[in-house]
Amino acid sequence: MSADPDIVFDRCGAAGVVTLNRPQALNAVTHGMVHALAAKLEEWACDPAITRVVVRGAGERAFSAGGDIRALYDLGRAGRQAEALPFWRDEYTLNAFIKHYPKPYVALIDGIVMGGGVGVSIHGSHRVAGEKFQFAMPEVGIGFFPDVGATWLLPRMPGESGLEPPTPWLPASPRTTFPPRGFPSCSMPCAAMCRSMPCLPPSPNLPGKAR
Repeated sequence: MSADPDIVFDRCGAAGVVTLNRPQALNAVTHGMVHALAAKLEEWACDPAITRVVVRGAGERAFSAGGDIRALYDLGRAGRQAEALPFWRDEYTLNAFIKHYPKPYVALIDGIVMGGGVGVSIHGSHRVAGEKFQFAMPEVGIGFFPDVGATWLLPRMPGESGLEPPTPWLPASPRTTFPPRGFPSCSMPCAAMCRSMPCLPPSPNLPGKAR
């Protein structure tokens, strides 16, 4: 388990299980969560008993809606911008570490995934989308460059689906071919996703169906 209640670490057989545990904030990633995840991934990378890592979000609405922008905004309003900069430095370092992680890194994504949530999922070796999957980098809609490696992802998505800023939301549904050809490695119904991981330990905030 983690000392930070916002991110929970468990072991399930040979799997290290990470739960982003801020459902009240759509699992927005804090600086503390970035530090905790980086440290645990380093530990598990050297642990022969852990052969894979599984990452999921608590609650039913989101995998992760991004970084904790509220905390960064409050620092800016207080004139403490310099204190906010290490968040992005550490976040991007974590994204690069995930990209080069030596073991399978499986993100189970059901619900909203944006910004920092994209950063801790897209760079892993496997990305599984549930039927409520919704991906967005909303900043592109107002002409901003997206971060967390999205400048690499978006122009490489098949069918140029990543080059459409007027349509920031790309949901998984029978009406779009987005899930199997872009961000996720594959897609499956949430119930099937849960049945495929029967031994995953429950998180205090996860609904029963996601256990």
